[in-house]
Amino acid sequence: MNKHEINELLAKHGLRPEKRFGQNFLVDANVLNKIINSADLNSDDIVIEVGPGLGVLTRELATRAKRVVSIEIDKKLLSVLEKELCDFSNITLIQADVMKTDLKQIIEQTVDNASANVKIVANLPYNITTPFICDCLQQQLGISKIVVMIQKEAAERFLASPGTKAYGSATLTATCFAEPKLIAIVPPGCFHPAPDVTSAITLFDVLEEPRIPFRNRAFVFEIIRAAFSTRRKTLVNCLSRDTFTKPQIYAALEKLSIDTNIRGEMLTLEQFVELSIILKRDDS
Repeated sequence: MNKHEINELLAKHGLRPEKRFGQNFLVDANVLNKIINSADLNSDDIVIEVGPGLGVLTRELATRAKRVVSIEIDKKLLSVLEKELCDFSNITLIQADVMKTDLKQIIEQTVDNASANVKIVANLPYNITTPFICDCLQQQLGISKIVVMIQKEAAERFLASPGTKAYGSATLTATCFAEPKLIAIVPPGCFHPAPDVTSAITLFDVLEEPRIPFRNRAFVFEIIRAAFSTRRKTLVNCLSRDTFTKPQIYAALEKLSIDTNIRGEMLTLEQFVELSIILKRDDS
């Protein structure tokens, strides 16, 4: 669907793009194909789509997957989708704010056999990108892939290396639960209306088992959140604000042969895990 067709469809229903819902409609067929190909869909797959917009991606998903569940916050757009996608019997449309929706329940109600793969494929509203992806990964919903169009800066955070400006808790969440990969950079002109930012198709191949065991995970991420609470401060200063004393943290870092003046953004996931093991013992 090109810009002219989008404008015609919106005009037909007396609508216009809602900035508050982050509505920027994809108009580039090559980009659409890259999203579809990255999802590696087959006839057993269940797809969760967030923000279907005018249904351009939804149609392509429905021709390849067993079922598509599309969650749209805008009631006006939902009525358009119901009319435009009425020929598809394998599309379920839900009017809801996905950030207030129980995705686990939706997946359980939709999956009817153990061989089905559940995948999230979406052109995400950019204002929910990081919390949505992190929540999906942390909840362990039984999803095998997440393929999303997101803001380029958000993609950089998920893919960052230690010591870089973009590196943070989102990076470590992605590293713990998935193998993130940049598929393509997408310029503003591929959307209508064109957003103010560059976008990126990003793939998360979800790991069968997270890199941090369940028994340690909550504590490790408690330390990670504290470590990035004030980026300009040293790790010792960030962690000593609540549970731990500075001597405890100094001792733990020295055991790991880590510079005691280090900042949190320099540590790898493995180092955070090692640090948590020592601090947990000291705190017990």
